[in-house]
Amino acid sequence: MEEELKRLSKLSEDNQEDYDDRFVEDMMNRKTKIIGVKFESKYQRGTFEGREYSYFTKLNVKQGDIVDCPTKFGPSIGMVTRTDIKEEEIEKIKDYMKNVLLKYNREAYLQGKIEVEEEIR
Repeated sequence: MEEELKRLSKLSEDNQEDYDDRFVEDMMNRKTKIIGVKFESKYQRGTFEGREYSYFTKLNVKQGDIVDCPTKFGPSIGMVTRTDIKEEEIEKIKDYMKNVLLKYNREAYLQGKIEVEEEIR
């Protein structure tokens, strides 16, 4: 029984390493996109307003997705308002832009729950 557990544990470790390798390869092959994001209102959860900010990402995002955005004040919740922004539009600010690395499940978030849907490590 103990030998069987060791064998299964080793198999699980091998599968995890294989998964990690495939995950890293997938991330490396993904194209970096430029997206526009509006931040969540401080006064009303689930309302996204104000100016649109540009970010880089390798996540699979579409308009309306909820993402975690790094800012100079710390992480903030944002909604993707545009995808596939042309590099010419951000030429002056691209040296200051940050990367979005975390996407939440939209439906869960709007119900007050936090569920990570996709993450880049």
